Amino acid sequence: MLQFKDGKFHAYGLSFALPDGFYLDSDPDTPYEYGLCCCSPDETIYYGIYVDCEHEDLREGIELLFEPGSGMYQTSEIRPVVLNGLAGFEVTSYDRECDYYETHLQASEGPVLIFHAHCEKGRLADIKHHPDTQAVLQAISAD
Repeated sequence: MLQFKDGKFHAYGLSFALPDGFYLDSDPDTPYEYGLCCCSPDETIYYGIYVDCEHEDLREGIELLFEPGSGMYQTSEIRPVVLNGLAGFEVTSYDRECDYYETHLQASEGPVLIFHAHCEKGRLADIKHHPDTQAVLQAISAD
C-alpha cells in the first residue's frame, strides 16, 4: 500500500506526487504491490510509478525489458541519471504500438522507484520532456 500524506504518495522512504488533473487508473494491471497507474490530463500518456522492495540491480532491471522475444526495442542507450538525489538509469524504447520512457531510481541502498511512461507510437516526439512527464518526475524524491 501507499500512504498519502502532505500531498504526496509515500512507500519505503520514497515519495512522489501527481499534478492536478491526472486520472488514476482504478484497476491497473501491474506486478508491483506498491504503486499506482495514471493518465495525463489529456489522456495521451499513461504512467506507472512503483516502489520495488526486491532491491533489483538498477541497470539489470532495465536490461530485462529487452530480452529476446520481448518485442521491445531501444531508441536510446541505457543512460545513468540522477533525479532529485536519486541515482539510476533511464531508457527510451518502442514496440509495435507504443513509445516508452522508463527510469529506475534508488536512494543509496533500499527500494527502487520505477517510473514508466508510454503513449501511442509516434504521438509525441519526446515523452520524457513532455511537461506532464516532467511535472511527475520533478515530484519524485527520497523522504
